[in-house]
Amino acid sequence: MSAVTTIKIRPETKEALRGLGEKGMSYDEIIQEVVSGYLAHVEEIYERLKGPITGRPLKEIADELEGRASSGG
Repeated sequence: MSAVTTIKIRPETKEALRGLGEKGMSYDEIIQEVVSGYLAHVEEIYERLKGPITGRPLKEIADELEGRASSGG
């Protein structure tokens, strides 16, 4: 690992992160997995929408996805 930094998080957040990891994983590794999963999810949404998602309210995106799912598209 190269340079490291410290971030302040609440104890509940630390416990939630610990619950996401496997034995022996560092918090850095857990956070990297969470971020990677999130980015993959965002990419999937982008592909399903075939358009931009940045700068749009999440409600609008969710409504669009729901409309496509209920119409079979």
